[in-house]
Amino acid sequence: MSEALEASKAATPSTPEEGHEEHEEHPNYVGIAIVLAIVTAVEVAVPQFLDLERTLMVTCLLVLMFLKGAGVALYYMHLRFDSQIFTSLLVWPLVVATAMLIVFLIIFRPVLIPG
Repeated sequence: MSEALEASKAATPSTPEEGHEEHEEHPNYVGIAIVLAIVTAVEVAVPQFLDLERTLMVTCLLVLMFLKGAGVALYYMHLRFDSQIFTSLLVWPLVVATAMLIVFLIIFRPVLIPG
């Protein structure tokens, strides 16, 4: 019986620091907000100042939209620090919806964007 008690004592941490996993520091939310604001400014500037073909402009805006949405989801929704299952539950439907949106834009381009 004393062997089991000694093994139990050896398995439990002797100091509080040994029993806790190290947690990552909180992200710099102000820095992330500044990056998101810059991406938003680029989104506004693309149609205003660049003379791009409409398809290329929409593609650029979709990429910027995806980057901004991913930044918000990863840091402000804390998906970067949660289990991968939560990330998968959010990402896969978004990937399917984005793919469907792109396909519909390609198929119905003549109807939606005349000329």
